[in-house]
Amino acid sequence: LTGVPQDVEVFWITGADKIASPVNRTHDKTDVKAVGVGKTNIIAVVKSKGERLELKCSVTVKQNPNKQPIAFEDANLKRQLLAMQPSIDKDNDGEVTPEEAKAVTDIDFHFDSKGDAIPDKVIKSVVGLEQFTNLRALNLKNQDVTNAASIEKLASLETLNLCGNNITKLDVSLMTNLKDLRLYDTELTALDLSKNINLEQLYIQRTNISSLDISQLKKLQLLMANGAALTELTAVDLPALEQIQVTKNNIRKMTIRNLPALQQLHANSNVLKEITLENLPVLQRLNLYDNALESLTLDLPKLMFLFVYDNQLKQLDTSHLPMLFQISVSNNPIKKLDLSSNPIVRNIEAENMSAMTELNLKNNGDFDEDYEYLIIDGNTSLKTIYVDAGSEATAVKQLVGSKAINVVE
Repeated sequence: LTGVPQDVEVFWITGADKIASPVNRTHDKTDVKAVGVGKTNIIAVVKSKGERLELKCSVTVKQNPNKQPIAFEDANLKRQLLAMQPSIDKDNDGEVTPEEAKAVTDIDFHFDSKGDAIPDKVIKSVVGLEQFTNLRALNLKNQDVTNAASIEKLASLETLNLCGNNITKLDVSLMTNLKDLRLYDTELTALDLSKNINLEQLYIQRTNISSLDISQLKKLQLLMANGAALTELTAVDLPALEQIQVTKNNIRKMTIRNLPALQQLHANSNVLKEITLENLPVLQRLNLYDNALESLTLDLPKLMFLFVYDNQLKQLDTSHLPMLFQISVSNNPIKKLDLSSNPIVRNIEAENMSAMTELNLKNNGDFDEDYEYLIIDGNTSLKTIYVDAGSEATAVKQLVGSKAINVVE
């Protein structure tokens, strides 16, 4: 108030003392103390010469957003958050505020399996977790979440595990720091990873994802997608990728090229008709069995384990596989199988190959107890086996027994 003479009486009052009240009152001014959320008036009552004048100032008190308790939909989620150690409820009021949530970097409320789930710890809603903006790790494996929208803005996440939840969609475009993403055993049908350039490990086994673009994932080391619904896969120019597992999908075509770190490729039990394998200098294990391949070009200097049984291969050139140690090629219509360029091959499975007439095992060294040859059963057209003289010849002749197969040293 200005211009109020000293002989004039001034009283400061409030319209609601549970919302705001005047404090530190003087003749012409007062401070206002917020007490509770709401609206009221601070009133200056002026009395002079028998007259009364009221001057009102409207006051609105709002909750500090960082002090307002987070509204969780799921009581089980709130209960587990409050039970975390060290405690995140710094003021011990039984609530979690956004300010308290910002101090949390790791939440792990997972079950090893659905059968381990404890009813009062099962989480169905993650509403409220959007306030945990500094969260770097979140593990809700085998919970009962159906809507993950509340965690989609957690941009600080580096690891996220939602395996075993009934989510049908998930937007991870804001999670640009993600390194480890685990979404297996969910109902996802699509996944856009174009923004997740820091991703190192991806697990999407047993999902309904039919298409996957990993072209931007230059840091990806591990792809696990067994039992998904993929129909095609291209992995090209990914310098960190060490292992690909895409078994039991519906993949018809694969292009795997320029992967300098790739050591294992598991693509068995698909419907593969075409596969390109180029510039894979350290690939050691290749699983392509149980497919529909009719041809296969292999130039893999470090490959040790090759499993291509149950295909439609009519020929197989292994001359560019100098490190081949084990091969399984059964149930293919190959007519001639030549392993003479594979000096360290020890385990050979080539059975039920009714079209095969000739098998060349030369240059494989002395046969000893570490060798295993399964090369006779079901090979009804086999006429000639070429072997090294000595222990290998002796062992193969014993395998042949009385069958009309020539063993040539």
